[in-house]
Amino acid sequence: MRAIWKGRITFEQASIPVKLYTAVNDIRSHSHMLHDQDKSRLEQKLVCVADEKVIDRSETIRGFEISKDEYVLIEPNELEQFEPEKSTEIEIVEFVEADKVDSRYIKKTYYLGPDKDNQMFVNLFDSLKKSKLAGICHWSMRKKSYLGALQAGDKTLELIIHRNANEVVPEDTFSIEDVKVSAKEKSIAKKLITELEGEFKPQEYHDEYQSKLKNLIEKKAKGKKVELPTLKKPKETSDKELLKTLEKSVKALSRK
Repeated sequence: MRAIWKGRITFEQASIPVKLYTAVNDIRSHSHMLHDQDKSRLEQKLVCVADEKVIDRSETIRGFEISKDEYVLIEPNELEQFEPEKSTEIEIVEFVEADKVDSRYIKKTYYLGPDKDNQMFVNLFDSLKKSKLAGICHWSMRKKSYLGALQAGDKTLELIIHRNANEVVPEDTFSIEDVKVSAKEKSIAKKLITELEGEFKPQEYHDEYQSKLKNLIEKKAKGKKVELPTLKKPKETSDKELLKTLEKSVKALSRK
C-alpha cells in the first residue's frame, strides 16, 4: 500500500518516523449527470444570478453571508494567514483511556506504519495496546490542522481524526418521555436482547443498497429486462401489540 503522507510521532523526548495510509476505501458506485437527449456528459458552470452570465472562475471572490444578501468579502491572502505552519509532527499532548473516547467525535481513521525506525514504532504500539491508552494529539497536513487520537489497532497504530467539541450535538438536546414500563415488558425485552447477543463481525454485514445497485447496473449493461419489486409498507407495532410481539420474538429465537 502506498503512503499518502510522512511525519513523526512526538511526545516528550521521543520522535518516531511514520507513514500514513488510508484505512477506508470508497467502494460506492458513482453516477454522472447526462443529457437525456444524447446521453452526453454535462458540466457545471458558474452563473451570475444577477445577469445570468457564465462567469470564469478567475472572476470569483469569496464572500461570507452575515445577513440576507449581505456579504463580507475575504481575499485569498487573508485566508492564507490562518493556515498552519508546515510541520510533519504528530504531537501527543496527553494519554487517556482508549475506551473513554466518545465515538461521536470520530470523524475519519488512518493507519500508521513505521518509516525507517521499526523498533521504536513497535515499542509504542505494544505499549499502547497493553495499557489500553490512546494518545490525544494534533498535527497539520495539507494546509489544515487536526485534532485526534493515536491508538493501537489489531496489527498497527491508528490515527483517528476527531470532530471539535462544538460540532457534536449534546445529548441533553433530547429527552425520553417518562413512560411507565411493566416488569414483564422489561423482563421480555431483556431476554430478547440476551438471545440476540453475539460478537461484532462486520464482514457478515453488507451494504445491500450497493450490492443491488451493482446488480442492476450489470443487468442493464447486458440489455436484460429489469422488473421492479413492489415495495411493502412496514407495519407499525402499537403499544398494545408490543408485549405480544416481544413474546413471539423470544419464543422464535429460543427455538433456533
